[in-house]
Amino acid sequence: MVLPLPPLELVLKGARADAIMHIFGPEIYTAVLTSNIRAEELANGVEVPQGVSMTLPVSSDPTVINLALEGFSAVQIRNKIFP
Repeated sequence: MVLPLPPLELVLKGARADAIMHIFGPEIYTAVLTSNIRAEELANGVEVPQGVSMTLPVSSDPTVINLALEGFSAVQIRNKIFP
């Protein structure tokens, strides 16, 4: 029996706060850095925000960027992107 291998990919986490501001702008920056997720990271001594990640597939599939946002911030940003 031959089982298919899962797709190979590299996940990068830990975007610098200044890079978040520069690349995504002040709204995303504020949403990421004021989230409860970020507060928990800080309480646990995590200096670099983990709420932004990039998944780089080994194949020709597209690269995906994920943002960890909370309810209200996520809805505000969604409404601007998908009116």
